[in-house]
Amino acid sequence: MTNIKSSVLELTQVQVDYGKRNILRDISLSFSPGLHYLIGLNGSGKTTLFRSVCGIVPYRGSICLENQEISTMQPRQRARSLALVHQLLQVPFSVNVADFVLMGRFPYLGWMGNYTEKDHQTADTYMEQLGIAGFRDRTLDQLSGGERQKVMIARSLCQEAPVLLLDEPAQSLDPLNRDAIYQLISDLAASGKCVLCTTHDESPLLDRSARIIGVRKGEVVYDQPGGVPMEELKGDVYF
Repeated sequence: MTNIKSSVLELTQVQVDYGKRNILRDISLSFSPGLHYLIGLNGSGKTTLFRSVCGIVPYRGSICLENQEISTMQPRQRARSLALVHQLLQVPFSVNVADFVLMGRFPYLGWMGNYTEKDHQTADTYMEQLGIAGFRDRTLDQLSGGERQKVMIARSLCQEAPVLLLDEPAQSLDPLNRDAIYQLISDLAASGKCVLCTTHDESPLLDRSARIIGVRKGEVVYDQPGGVPMEELKGDVYF
């Protein structure tokens, strides 16, 4: 699929091996601002692809973020360009919402390590945007699954990175909260962010403004605009 917008993330012949097992095989993809869904069976390589982009796992090939190889970027520099919403993030539930969201400003801390008024204002802005400001003083264990997921996204948005990765952000949510999360993701992409999201759900794949990338056994086997029902994708992407 050809992107007419400028690319912010480029993967060229990316390979990842775990021991003798080849997890990703010659992945070459270009991502521009907009919405990109990654689909495939569990174990197909989607999460490993995210982990390689974040510099968490070693890889061969090239991954460039805003025209710079990620392996040459300092952690804080990379965190200002890319934010990740984990599938299963272990957090101290005793932390309140406001403090947890504020942690997203860590890449911008000065040498004294203190959050500035701008940092607090940025966190407040995203809490308002995501509709979670009303329970800023509640701890994470007092939130529903959908509310907690919005808090995770708000923290990542505080990084103000042009690229946002979400690893199955609607997993285990009820239908109402799941739809709300996908609408939020669509809105973020429409605002100019480059959004990559893994999913096993069908509804977001029907979005014609999205790009659907299918991964099978560590290889890209599908790359087309959205709007195709899951049933029609099975022969191309799933076993």
